[in-house]
Formats: sequence, structure tokens, C-alpha cells
Amino acid sequence: MTPINDAPLASGSATLATNEDDGNPPGDTVGHLFGGNFNDSADQQQSASNPTGSVANTLAGVAITGNSADASQGTWQYSTDNGTHWTTIAATGLSDSNSLVLSSSAQLRFVPAPDYNGVPGQLTTRLIDSSTTVITGSVTGADLATGDTAISGVDVSGAHNGGTTAVSAATVALDTPVAAINDAPIASGGATLAPAGEDSNPPGDTVGHLFGSNFNDSADQQQSASNPTGSVANTLAGVAITGNGADASQGAWQYSTDSGAHWTTIPTTGLSDSNSLVLSSSAQLRFVPAPDFNGVPGQLTTRLIDSSTTVVAGSVTGADLAAADTAIASVDVSGAHNGGATAVSTATVNLGTTVTAVNDAPLASGSASLAPSIEDTAAPPADTVGHLFGSNFNDSADQQQSVSNPSGSVANTLAGVAITGNGADSSQGAWQYSTDNGAHWTTIPTTGLSDSNSLVLSSSAQLRFVPAPDFNGVPGQLTTRLIDSSTTVVTGSVTGADLATGDTAISGVDVSGAHNGGATAVSATTVELGTTVTAVNDAPVASGSATLGAVNSSDPNPQGGQVGNLFGGNFNDSADQQQSAANPTGSTANPLAGIAITGNGANSAQGTWQYSSDGGKSWNNVPASGLGDGDAIVLASSDSLRFKPSGGFSGTPGGLTVRLIDGSSGAVTDATGVDLGAVGGTTRYSGATVSLSTQVTSTNRPFLTPPPQIIPGFNTPDGNSTQEDPNSDNSKFPDDTLVPPAEGRGHRSSLYGEPVIPQVWLTGSIGNRFVIEEQHAIIQVPSNLFDDTYPGATLEYDARAPGGGALPEWVEFDSRNLTFTGTPPAGSHGTVEVEIVARDQFGNQAYATFQITVGREPDDLEQMLQRVGVKEPVARAELPHQAVRHTTTQQHPLPGTRQSVEPHHAQAQPVASTGSHGAADAAADAAMTTPVQMGRRAFSAQLRDAGPIGKILQARQIVETIAEVAPVESR
Repeated sequence: MTPINDAPLASGSATLATNEDDGNPPGDTVGHLFGGNFNDSADQQQSASNPTGSVANTLAGVAITGNSADASQGTWQYSTDNGTHWTTIAATGLSDSNSLVLSSSAQLRFVPAPDYNGVPGQLTTRLIDSSTTVITGSVTGADLATGDTAISGVDVSGAHNGGTTAVSAATVALDTPVAAINDAPIASGGATLAPAGEDSNPPGDTVGHLFGSNFNDSADQQQSASNPTGSVANTLAGVAITGNGADASQGAWQYSTDSGAHWTTIPTTGLSDSNSLVLSSSAQLRFVPAPDFNGVPGQLTTRLIDSSTTVVAGSVTGADLAAADTAIASVDVSGAHNGGATAVSTATVNLGTTVTAVNDAPLASGSASLAPSIEDTAAPPADTVGHLFGSNFNDSADQQQSVSNPSGSVANTLAGVAITGNGADSSQGAWQYSTDNGAHWTTIPTTGLSDSNSLVLSSSAQLRFVPAPDFNGVPGQLTTRLIDSSTTVVTGSVTGADLATGDTAISGVDVSGAHNGGATAVSATTVELGTTVTAVNDAPVASGSATLGAVNSSDPNPQGGQVGNLFGGNFNDSADQQQSAANPTGSTANPLAGIAITGNGANSAQGTWQYSSDGGKSWNNVPASGLGDGDAIVLASSDSLRFKPSGGFSGTPGGLTVRLIDGSSGAVTDATGVDLGAVGGTTRYSGATVSLSTQVTSTNRPFLTPPPQIIPGFNTPDGNSTQEDPNSDNSKFPDDTLVPPAEGRGHRSSLYGEPVIPQVWLTGSIGNRFVIEEQHAIIQVPSNLFDDTYPGATLEYDARAPGGGALPEWVEFDSRNLTFTGTPPAGSHGTVEVEIVARDQFGNQAYATFQITVGREPDDLEQMLQRVGVKEPVARAELPHQAVRHTTTQQHPLPGTRQSVEPHHAQAQPVASTGSHGAADAAADAAMTTPVQMGRRAFSAQLRDAGPIGKILQARQIVETIAEVAPVESR
């Protein structure tokens, strides 16, 4: 039997879930939505006993024949591309004869209108099976099942449904309940608290009453006759206070959660959307004005909260808030915590109020300043009370009269001040006043003034500050209360109006307690009157005299003293030291920046004063005449001074006369021919001068002047001398051993016609040096320390530790300038042994050793000198010299000569050389007999084999290398 299709059976209804305000719900397929409503069991005939029977069809799609949802509810939509695009299903025109056919793979959804919740109108559908029966045109149910299709205008009415068609005779409704989601309340307008009188204790009002008219939750009112399941609008549950614009000068906003029994002040700072104060609708609010305040104080900024079950803070919902009298601090209502589906309004509502004015004392604010005066001025600036304090005075609280309020009070003017305190002391200067336009001045007392004992001055009186000598900075201030021109009595029978019309000073006036503020004529707050005294330089004070350490009369290169060290004890700039804990802006004393040499009392017979600006590398003579204030030599404090004696002069030479220079204008630049102009006063030059003196001590060292008589040569037939002047540069040891001429070395004949062998010879001395840790040091080696007997010999120098070891890393040696430089690091305290080696081009060499002693501070030097037996302070920072070793290495020793000269201790009384061989030997022997007790140790050696003239020259060399011997204390 041939099968005939049976239309599918449709039963029940289908449901699609949606949430309120979901603008893009996901939707669901037709097959999934209506699968449970479809039945084609009538076509299921195939079985084991009927293997050729027909098989039941599946759900191929639906024909939508009706849409009862309207635009206020939302829109039904379908998609045939898996939700990429959605098409709205028409709300009208659909019917059995004009249906919209969708395949089972098509999707359906409901997009609710904004704020809508409840059950919108349904879709009415007929189910279509997957048979080969034609549905419309040539499209069968089987075609529909295999495609993602939407066909409009399909007729499924009458004979086109049921029976043997592919369309169900019964319909299935598709419902979609839209779940309610809370809508934040709408806040609008502003709220007003009833006015309060100035200085009153006003009652409050409830949050519900204050903000009720600003609250709107109509978006949640969806329930109606046509939507009986819609949500109902919430009520005002409370407010979140997010800001307080009032300040303490206006008063305080307060709240109460116990019907006004107790009040809590709402903070004026710290409130915000993220840190709000939440109050329930039954809580009360009020504004308590500050004393004397009237007008409009700063407002409270709030957000409104509805009574929904949405959480507001922690577990507290709007419904909970509505049911209690509650205050909750630190609630976050910012960002996502307001608006949308929250219980908190997006918009804010300001709560304001007004304070009714009464007559008030003037308001004083800020501080006043008197124009700066100049240090040591005899005529400091003055100003009137009215001009000084005018900008600090405010009586606007009494300015109520206007076009709209013609009977209101009028603001008063500044009538004067009551001086209640004087912070200046006599070391700073004196505040003074005048009531006769500056003809006479009266000093304001520094003690005794107070609110109960004030000095009242009218607005036309003048004030000034007279600084004490040398004072600069900020003196103590005057403390004042301002007085208005009202008819209120200030003291006795004198009113503010009386004070305003006279040039008056009244002492002993009480403005304390009830005599200021309120309804008085005196301000409740004070105004400080300050000033500054501009610093003017005070010339440094020079006192006493300075002394340069004693100079050895035979020292060809005496050391000097640094200007800063020489004159530091004579310099005083304490007049400029005004800065202190009590005067932090005062000036500070300047350092000694240098000196101006204005006189030189030394003559050429005594020697020459010299100065150096390069650490002693080079020295310049100070002119013996012509110096003065108009033609001075200016030296920096880092420069050096020394005295270089002439000939055998000893004693006290003429000193230098100097003016000290402070650092008020910065560093001093060396210059000559400087016209100092004015000195003292406010200049940088001291008014007084300081004398620098020194002492030239005699020495036992002989002076070979005039030069010794030239001795005729013994081997010249005419008796003419072949000997050179022993004082000339070519007279160094002419009778040393021979060098064969074949070696090509330079030579010349000795007294006996023998060639002179070149050798390096020690001709000077070097003392030990004292330096300080972490301070840069420069040690200059005397340029005449070594010499060579060969004319034009070239010497090369090296520095090392004795025995050839390395010197510390901080010691640097410049062999070209014979200079040691370096900065001893911290912890290098001790002694560094240094050996200097001189070599000539013939391989000869000589050595000199000395010590660099490193101290932690300058006092270490004196302690070290005491340990080695020095009883008196020394003029230069040197320790006793060390013995110097001298070795001459010869390439070709001859019989009868010595290979080296060994070191010996220096002698106290050297003997001058004579013309005899034996006398010269005796002189050398005597030179080794007396030990040095203190002072320098000098080179000494035995005379080598030589002729009489050679002995003389050798003895002379020994004598010239002996340094001055300091006196030995008798025991």
C-alpha cells in the first residue's frame, strides 16, 4: 500500500528566557525551541512486522502566523546565519494566509525594550515536518529541513495545514518572560533645608522629606493591567553623601539616627564617590552655622538610593536601608556602583541651606606686611594702619543692604587695630608708631601687651620697624585685632566710629573674651604684621697682627704660608652672622676670601716679600714701594706668601700691611694695581689693616763671598791659572777619577791636567713632609737637590720606595717638575718612605730619601714633633730631615779611588775649607763629630783622594749641603 503523509501533531507551548535591558540576547534554534512540541508518530509505520512501512518525519521548521508583542515590550527577531544578522519579525500582518516560514536551524530571540520586564506578546506558530510534501511553491518540508531558510508570505491556512500536509493543524505559542532587573533611581533638581538663624542651634529634617521630590524610580514601574507580572517602582531608601562643600568658617553639616537626640558632624574633607556616607531615609540632617556666619554655606552632594533588593554596601540592600535608621561610612558608589542596575542614582542632588544674618564683628584674615627696610638704615619705611590692614578687613557679613533688601545693615570700614602682641626683641630692633604723621615716634613695648592690655591705634596712625645695628632677616611680628567703624563701644565711651574719625592711640584696652567677635566692633581673629630687613654687607673686622714662621737666612728657597692660614685668626665677619634658629632668614658670615697688600716695609738689604698663586711653583716679588689702597696687590686666600732674605741678613724685616677681604662678592681673583676705593662700611675690605711680620734666623753655615782666590796652576809655564772659579757652574769636583778619552766622553783638565770624570752629586737637601688624610697635597722637591760634575749633563729622575719597591697608589711623581702630588685616602695614617734617584747619561746615579707623614688632622703634626724632641712650634710643616745616601757609580774605576761615599750624621758646627790638604781632611773629620740634636739632618761624607784644590771644593760642597741646626735646649 502506498504511504500518504500525515500532518504532524503540535501540542503545548514553547518558552524562550530573556533578561531586562539585554540589548543583545543570544537566541535559540527553532529545532530546539519546538522539538518537544512536535509529533509525527502517525507516519511511523515501519516495524519488524512491516519493514516497508513509512517512517516518521522530523521537525523541518515552523510557520509564524502571529506576533502579539508591541514596541513598548520589545521585538521578536530571527537569524538564518547563526546569529550574525538578525531580522525583526513584523508585529502586524502575520496570519495563516501570510505566515513567515523558518527552517529548524534558524534562530529566534526577543529583544526587550529599555527597562521592560514581564511577559511580552507571544509568537503563534504551526509546526512543519520534513516530508516531501510541498509547503509553498516547490519547497517541500524535506527542502526546508536541509536549509537555513526564511520564507515570507506562505499560506498555511485551511487545506494547507493538517490532513496530509506537512503543516500541523494545531498551533504552538512561543512565550518569553523578561526577568526584571533593577533600574537605578533617577535623581533630579536640588534639595533645600529650611533656613537657620546666625549663631543658632537649628532643628533638622529627615532625608525622606528633604529628598522625596528629587527621587524617581518610574523605570521600575512595569506592572500594569496589560503586564501584571512587571516590576513595581521602589521608594527612596536613603542617600549617599559624596561631598561636603562647607568649611569650618561657615559651620558644620550634621546628621542624627536617633531623632535628633545626638548629632554627628559630617566631615568636610575625604568624602567622595568612593568614600561616601550612607544615611537611611529616616535619618535627620541639619546645618549648624559657625559663630557670626550668615549666608549660603557649602552644600552637601548626594546620590539617591532606592529600596530594591540590590546590595548597597556589604550585605545591606536598599530594602534593608529603608527599614532601618542607619548611617554607614566609607561606602563606594563610584563607577559601576551607581546607575545601571544598581540601587544608586547616576545623577547627584545638592542639599543647600541659608543662614539668616545678624550684626557681626568684622572678619580678619590673612597677614599684613610692612615694606622691607634696609639693614642699619636711619629712616625705615612707614605706613598707615588703614593701608597696612585694609586687605585683611572684611565686614561683608554686615553688608545685607541691597535693592532687594533696602533695610539691611551696611558693612563697616576699618577704624583701627588693637595691638595685642609684639614678637620682636631688642636684638632685632623696635616697632614704633606715630599719631602726628611721623613727626614723633613712640616705641611699642615688647612685653606686657595682650588681649586684655592692648594698644589701640586709629586707621590714620603710622607704623614702622627700626632695625637694631647689623640686624637683618625677619623680626618678630605684631599681633593685632581689627576694629570696625560701628557704634559699638571699644573702650570707655569711645566707639569704633569715634576711632575712625581721629588720629588716636589708646593703651590698656581690653579686647579679650567677650570683647571681641560676636556683636562687638573687634575681630575674633588676629592679623600678624610682619616685615623683613634686607641684608647689607658689613666689612670684615681685622684685628691683631699675623706672623709668618721664621725663615733661615741661608735658605735659598724658603717655604711660605697660605694666606688663609696666615690671616684666618685676624678675620672676623660676625656682624654678618645674623642667621639663627630664631632668625632662619638672616645673613651668614662670609669667609676670608683674600687680602689686599697695601704696604711693604722690607728693604732690599733685608730681603724680598714674595707671593705665589700656583702652590709655590713660582714666586713674584712684592714691590718694596708704591703700594697703597689705590695701588694694592689682591691675593686669594689659597695663595701663599713668603719672605726671602738677602745675603746674611737676620732679624726682623719690615712687614706687609694688608686689608682683609670677605667672600660677600664671591672668590677673589689675583690682581695687581688694584684701586680698592672705599674700605670698611659695606665694602668687602676691612677698615683696619693687619701687619704680617716674620723673623729671619741666622745660620752657622758659612758664606763663601767673595769667592775664594783663584790658585795658579802648578803645571803652567807662565803661571796663569787653569783652575776655574769654584763658585761657577763648572766647578763641581774637578779632580774625580779619569775616564779614557777613547770612550768619547766629555772631559776637561783638572788642576793637574787630568780629565774630570762626570758623576752625579747631591747639592741640596729635602725635608720630611706632613700631609693630612683626604686633603690634596703638593710636595715640591728642590730643583738644586742634585747636580753633575760634567758640564751640560742631563739628569733623569725616578721615585720609589727604598730598595726599589713601589710607592702607594695615591702618590704621583712628576719627574719633569720634581713634584709629588696626591690625596691620601682615609685610613692611610702613617709614614711613607720615599727614595729619589738621579741618573746622568753616563750611568752615574745618586740617591736622596725623605718621609711623607700622613696625619688625620693638623694637630697630629705638633704631637709628632713633640715625640721627636721639638719643644717649640715650627714655622713650616716639616719633620726632621732624614740622612741622604749618595753613591757615585763609575764605569772605569782607577787605582786609589773609592767606589762610593757612605752617609754620616750631619754636623752642628761645620768648618770652612782651607787651602791645605790636611786642613781639608780635618774639616771633613770635624764635620762628622757633632750630632744634630734637632732641626734637619744633612748630607756628610769623607773627602775622597784628590789634590788640594779638589779637597777645598769637596769640603765646600759638604758645607753647603748642611742645613740649619736648631738650638738645643740646655739640660
